[in-house]
Amino acid sequence: MLEASFLLLTLGPLAAFIIWESYRHRRTSVKPLSRTSMERGFVPGAKTAERVCFIFAVAMAVFVVFLIIQPQHPPFAGRGAFFSSLLYSWFGVWGQPLFAWLVSCLSVFAAVSARSKRLHATRAG
Repeated sequence: MLEASFLLLTLGPLAAFIIWESYRHRRTSVKPLSRTSMERGFVPGAKTAERVCFIFAVAMAVFVVFLIIQPQHPPFAGRGAFFSSLLYSWFGVWGQPLFAWLVSCLSVFAAVSARSKRLHATRAG
């Protein structure tokens, strides 16, 4: 049950992001790629990576609320059973929400630090 709910919580924001990006690209003109950029392959832009981090953080925050409302108890099943039981043995019922909250905070921190580096590089150059 937990894995299916987490899957739905992460796929919803991902679908919203894909739809939003498709509408955004329809409004802008398409530029042809140079030979070097084609050889390099797909590299997401800095703004896109920041948005993905923020969307992931929001999805994890919603997941934290879900874990607080409906806490999981042993015996755990599935691929993350060992990790879940480890968190439960260390922190009790609050182990999984604390870990998800920590991942959400790290994602926000990564997005904010990437944004500040990008803006600093834009101002300096």
